[in-house]
Amino acid sequence: TNAPSDGALVVGQQADHDAGYALDRFEPTPKRKIAKPSVRLGGRAYEPVELVAAILGRALREALTQHDGLPPDWLVLTHPVQWSPTQRDVLGAAARRAAQALGVQLPEPVFVPEPVAAAQWYARDTHHEPPDVGQRVAVYDLGGGTFDVAVLERTDSGFDVLASGGIDPLGGHD
Repeated sequence: TNAPSDGALVVGQQADHDAGYALDRFEPTPKRKIAKPSVRLGGRAYEPVELVAAILGRALREALTQHDGLPPDWLVLTHPVQWSPTQRDVLGAAARRAAQALGVQLPEPVFVPEPVAAAQWYARDTHHEPPDVGQRVAVYDLGGGTFDVAVLERTDSGFDVLASGGIDPLGGHD
């Protein structure tokens, strides 16, 4: 996320490009800051919800473009396993703020821990046999800003997280 001098937030490749001109206005990993009261960019304090809403707004805008302007019937937001209810609330508020800025109404989000979402996708993939009930799987996530690992067990209703851990300041960005 990048904050030009006018205060508008820029995300994605444009933010990365603009960072070279004003590094003090650049936050490469807003996810790491979601529990902070504020993030200082270019001399101005932003709430983490603003940074995350800017990112989600771009994704939502693209989704609306691809689906004739129709909002989704359901919304799943993934998050790190260890996120507290307060951190998930910030994520939900950011989605609502992004939708409001685009003039659309989103359904209430369903929150799913990232490794559970990955394991569910893997279990539905038709290229291999899904894990049987009782089997355990490991999921590692080397994202742009963090590295997370989880061990999950397949249950009748999905996957339960047995153990998880991670390193916040280690990711593709680092």
